[in-house]
Amino acid sequence: MPFYLIQFAQSHDEFRLPEFESLAVLENVKYNYSKDSYRLDSPFFKVELESDEDARRIVKRSILVKRIYELWGEGATYDQVNTQVKSNQAKWADYHNTSFKFSVSAFGWTLTAKEQLAIINSFSYLGFEGDIDLVNPQVKFGVLEDYGQNAARAHEGSKAPALQYIYMGRLVASGSRDLVQKYNLKKRHYLGTTSMDAELSLVMANQALADAGKLVYDPFVGTGSFLFTCAHFGSFTLGSDIDGRQIRGKSKDRGVKSNIEQYNLQGRVLDSLVFDVTKNPWRCEEWLDAIVTAPYGVRAGAKRLGRKDEDKKPLQLRSYEGVPMHMREDYYPPTKPYEMSEVLSDLLEFSAKHLRTGGRLVYWLPTVVDEYSNTDVPQHPSMVLISNSEQNFGQWSRRLITMEKVKAYNAKDHTTLTAAATETASTGSSDSPKSMGHYLFREKGQDFIQQVRITCNSSWTSQQNATGQRIRDWKVTMVAIDDDEEVPGKLQAMLDFVEYHLHPTFVDPIRGVKDEPYLLHEKGWGEFDLHMILHFKNDFAPEEQLVFKLDFKQPQYSVTYPLIFVNVKRSLATFLKSPQTTPPPRIHNNDETPASPIPQPHPVEDTVVTGQDIDHLHSIHSRRHGAETCKAWDIPDKFDMVELARRLAQLSEPKVARLQAMVKKHQSDSMAISEENDQLTLDLYSLGTPLLKQIWDFTETVSNMDVTSS
Repeated sequence: MPFYLIQFAQSHDEFRLPEFESLAVLENVKYNYSKDSYRLDSPFFKVELESDEDARRIVKRSILVKRIYELWGEGATYDQVNTQVKSNQAKWADYHNTSFKFSVSAFGWTLTAKEQLAIINSFSYLGFEGDIDLVNPQVKFGVLEDYGQNAARAHEGSKAPALQYIYMGRLVASGSRDLVQKYNLKKRHYLGTTSMDAELSLVMANQALADAGKLVYDPFVGTGSFLFTCAHFGSFTLGSDIDGRQIRGKSKDRGVKSNIEQYNLQGRVLDSLVFDVTKNPWRCEEWLDAIVTAPYGVRAGAKRLGRKDEDKKPLQLRSYEGVPMHMREDYYPPTKPYEMSEVLSDLLEFSAKHLRTGGRLVYWLPTVVDEYSNTDVPQHPSMVLISNSEQNFGQWSRRLITMEKVKAYNAKDHTTLTAAATETASTGSSDSPKSMGHYLFREKGQDFIQQVRITCNSSWTSQQNATGQRIRDWKVTMVAIDDDEEVPGKLQAMLDFVEYHLHPTFVDPIRGVKDEPYLLHEKGWGEFDLHMILHFKNDFAPEEQLVFKLDFKQPQYSVTYPLIFVNVKRSLATFLKSPQTTPPPRIHNNDETPASPIPQPHPVEDTVVTGQDIDHLHSIHSRRHGAETCKAWDIPDKFDMVELARRLAQLSEPKVARLQAMVKKHQSDSMAISEENDQLTLDLYSLGTPLLKQIWDFTETVSNMDVTSS
C-alpha cells in the first residue's frame, strides 16, 4: 500500500489517533502504520492506505486532521527528499500540464516568504508546465518542515533552529475543522452551564460512529450539545434528562428547540424527554446504535429520584382537591445526590442492555490526576474499551472513554468497579484503599458557563468627517446574565478590569475600564470588530477575549456571550451559581501575583485618510503595532500594511479577480469585507494572520512573475 502523510491539528493530542481509527472503522478503510510513526508532540503521521479514495473517505469528516498528502519524499535533509521524489517519477506524469500550487509550511518555526520561495524553486526539476494558480489549482503540492514542538521556545533569536525532518507530497484531501466554527458555543442561541465545547462534541460524534440512519441517545442531555453534532453527521438523535428546565429554557426562542432550528436539524433531532434514567421507560433492548454523553454529575451535580435521608419517617400519601399530589401536573418528586461512581455504574449497565452489538458508548470520565489509574475505568463483560484519551487541566482532568458492545446482554453480568469506588468515606489510615480518580469528583471540580450581555447604543451627531460622512456617538456596556436576567454587580465582583482594543488605525487603540457597566463611550463613523479582553480578579480564570461587532444599522442591540470556566473548585462554582457581589475566592495561593496593568484611557483620534496616493497614506499604517494589538487583532508581527496596499493597487484586473476568489474562499464572519457593483472593499486589519500571509505571498509571487516576464 502507498504511504500517505496526515497533518493533524496541534490540539487535543491524545484524541487524534482514536478519532482517526474510529473513522477508519466507520468508512471500512484498511490502514497500516508503525508504532514510532505517531507521536503526541508532532502533527505528522505516516500511514499506509490503499488509495486516494480511502484517504479522502477517512479524513472528509475528521475534526482533528487538517490535511492528508500522498507522500512523495521524506528525509532529514533536502538531498534525501529530492532523491526519493526523483525516484518516483511515475507519479509526476498525471500532473505535467495541470494548473498547480506549491506551498511550504513549518511546524515549530516560521519561514519568511523569501525562504519559502527558495524551497519551492528547489523542486523545479519536476518540470510542470501547467499554469500556476494560487486560488483554484487542479492539484496542490506541499513541503512540510518539522523543527520540533519546542523549537521556537528554545531559539528566541533570529537564527533558525535545527531542521529535524522534511516531507514532500501531493495534497489529497482536507479535514472538516470548519465545523468547529459552525457549532462554536459563542454563536449558539441557547446555552447552559453544561454545554460542551464544539470541537470535542464533534470528535465524540466521530468516535461514536454517528452516521446516516443510526439512532444516538444522550441520557444526560442538558442543553443538547451532542444531539446537534451527531445529527450533523446524519444520525437520528434523542435525549433525556431529569431536569426539564435545561431542555425547555426560559422561552420558546431560548431552549434546545431554538438550537435545533438554528442548525436546521429539525428532521434528525427527534426529541428530548424528562425522566430519571435509572427509572427509564424503555422496554426494548438492543435498539440504540450509540450512546454519547457527559454525565452531568461532572459539572452541575447529578440527581436521581428519592429522598436524601432514607431513614426518615415514611411520607404519607396526600391529596389536593381530590387528586393525589404525585398525580398533579405541577408535582416535582424529591431528588437525592447521584454520586459519580453510581452514575458510571448505571451508565455501563444501561449501555450493555440497550446498545445493539457493535454499538458504542462514548462518555466523559472525570478524574483527579494524582489519584487516577487505568483500573479506574469501569468495566462490563458485554463491553470492551476502544480508547481512553485525557484532557488535562492540571490537578484535574477528564477522560474521553470509548467502549464497544461485543456480546449480547446477560442479566447476570454487572459493571465492575474497584473497591475504593464503593467507599463512602476515607478513614485516613495508612492501609485505607486508594480512592478512584473519579470518586466524589463533583465535590472537587466542575465546569461552569457564565453568560454576559454586551449592548451597543448609537445615535447620529451633527458632526461630519473629512469625506462628509456623519459621525455617530456610540456606547458599549456589559453586564452578567443569569437565566436571561441581568445581574448588576456580578461582573464587578468577578473582573479586575476590561481591556478594549479598538481598530489598529486609532491612535492609542487600547482602553482600560475598571468599573461596571464597563462603559466605552466614543465617536466615529466606521464599523469594526471591537476586541475585548476580560481580566479576572484573584487569578481564578485566564484572560478571556470576546469580539463584539459594531453595527450602526440599529440604534440599540445586544449580544450574549458565554464565559466558560473549566474544572473550577466547588467554592468558585457556588459563587458563579449565585448573584454574588463580593470578589470570588482566590484560586492560587500566591498573594503576590501582580495584577495586569490597566491601560490608561486616551482621546480617540479617528483619522480619516482622504489621499488617493498610497505613498501618502497616514503614517499610522506604517507604524509597528504593539504586541497586545497584534495579538488582539491577529496581525503578524512587523507586517507592512503599506507595502501590501501598494501591491494590491498595482494588480491587473485578472489578478484582482483571482484575489477576490481567494478572499471569498477564506472569508469568515470576523472579516470586514463587502462587495457592491463588482467592487471589493476589505479592511486589511480584519483579515487575520493566515489570510494576510496568503495575500502577501500571492502579491509577492505575482510581482516576481512580472519581474521575470519583463
